[in-house]
Amino acid sequence: MRALAERLAVPHSFVQKVETMERKLADVLEYVVYCEALGLEPAERLQLLSYRLFSTRTGSNL
Repeated sequence: MRALAERLAVPHSFVQKVETMERKLADVLEYVVYCEALGLEPAERLQLLSYRLFSTRTGSNL
């Protein structure tokens, strides 16, 4: 958690609050920066999220 906070140049409490869902990422740019700091591709993660939301709403198992 502290290493991620260092990569993001934020206090470790910021990362902790995001991870425990006490704080939401404020906008798409913040989301992209967070993903990149984790070594994740933001677009792929958004696509996965949209599939999960779609399957939850429709009862589909994508």
